[in-house]
Amino acid sequence: MSYAVFQLVFLLIGCSLAVDTLTGFLVSGLGLDLKLSAIYKFGLLLITLFALACYSRKKVTVVFCLLLSLLIGPFINLLNELDVIGFVVDFSYVIKILTPFIIFLYCTEVVKKWPEKSYQFGHYVFYFGFLILVFNLVAGVLGYGFSSYGSDDDGESSIGIKGFFYAGNEVSCLFLILFSYALNRAWNAKRKIYFFMLAPFVVLSGALIATKAAMIAGLLLIFIIPLVNERQRLFRLTWLKISIFAPVIVMVSIIGVYLVPILEAAGIWARLVWFYEKKGVMGIILSGRNEFAAKTTESFYASTGIFEHIWGVGLSGLTKIERMTVEIEPIDLYFWFGIPGITYLTLLFGAFIYFSYRATLSQYSTWAPFALAANLLLAGLSVIAGHTLTSGMLGPLLGLLNGLVYMDYVNTLNKKKVYSH
Repeated sequence: MSYAVFQLVFLLIGCSLAVDTLTGFLVSGLGLDLKLSAIYKFGLLLITLFALACYSRKKVTVVFCLLLSLLIGPFINLLNELDVIGFVVDFSYVIKILTPFIIFLYCTEVVKKWPEKSYQFGHYVFYFGFLILVFNLVAGVLGYGFSSYGSDDDGESSIGIKGFFYAGNEVSCLFLILFSYALNRAWNAKRKIYFFMLAPFVVLSGALIATKAAMIAGLLLIFIIPLVNERQRLFRLTWLKISIFAPVIVMVSIIGVYLVPILEAAGIWARLVWFYEKKGVMGIILSGRNEFAAKTTESFYASTGIFEHIWGVGLSGLTKIERMTVEIEPIDLYFWFGIPGITYLTLLFGAFIYFSYRATLSQYSTWAPFALAANLLLAGLSVIAGHTLTSGMLGPLLGLLNGLVYMDYVNTLNKKKVYSH
């Protein structure tokens, strides 16, 4: 039975993006929001928690302790405001942000029991997820589904595509993790021509999604993936690094010389200068979120006491104070769930980056190199764009990826032990 549940969990994770696509199709095409994705992922988590309890009651206890600590602030807000619907929203967000951790804990158990099958099924999940994402991008190009910004139905000019996926920034994070997987596979293939064929498609796809996060990720990944695959030579000067950075430095120098006159001639430079003077560097990087954060922080501390400063007020409480989210994830998690929220975010990404970094330095790792790139970029995007841990689409894949990285990490330690004798 345990092996059947193991197969079922991987199957459910693999099909999650297909269910997201079906949900978006029903909303876009028929106007039916049946909450299929939410129901599906809640079922996935219940099955995963049940399976995890069969392996380790201690780990399930840790999950429930985290759940309770994150809900203290929202629960007190429920008692004060009697806002049941608001508490349900808070609970759903706690489930979202715990999803990567729950899947990760489950994987740390099953990779010890079925390492080869975990490796095989993991590739199936990510390959199928990549195909689903490409399908949605193609659908978007053909005019189906949602746009990243604006809506033709509302008379607004639409920008960017995301197919039948609903949330734009969540698609950006999904794009980052799945295309880093594809690039990593292409780079490690026998013929590097596959990587150079895929690289322009990655950049084009990021541009088509048209969010800042996707465009930056598309440009960075084609350089970062080869670098992290240098493994033990990651921090050494090599010919690969010279061949990558030398052309980039030359291009940046040329652009630096000619870009300003071109922009001045096109009448764009004056607008850029005005925006810089109006918003500043941080305003450009954060797309104005720093202003939201400043106003919300001022209102938060003016309206709450020491208890709320420690435990947060939930999304429902923050909505009454200023706005539900500032879309800067560390700040959001602090306002929503207090010190436990921001501590959870920091420790989770810290652990993911640590395991992937340590395993990347070994020649025995498979998942770690691109996971290191993805984890670092996602940690950065959580600050400038949000929607990483709070992404229902990304959560299962992020937990699975780092669970497989943990397998790489354990294999690295075992190989070192074997070779040290």
